[in-house]
Amino acid sequence: MSPKIADPAVRTALLENAARLIATEGTTGLTLRRLAEETGTSTMAVYTHFGGMQSLRDEVRREGFA
Repeated sequence: MSPKIADPAVRTALLENAARLIATEGTTGLTLRRLAEETGTSTMAVYTHFGGMQSLRDEVRREGFA
């Protein structure tokens, strides 16, 4: 079995949904399980693409300033 390749579309969807949750509900609205559920993926996807929630939050901030 070959290793699963990280899908860039999932990464983008995670960022977009995280930004939306933060914008509409504040930082407390962004949880790992909720983000995975709303993105239609597993919680592991956050670790695969970002290494964890803090790195995801950092990336949302970087994208927001770009």
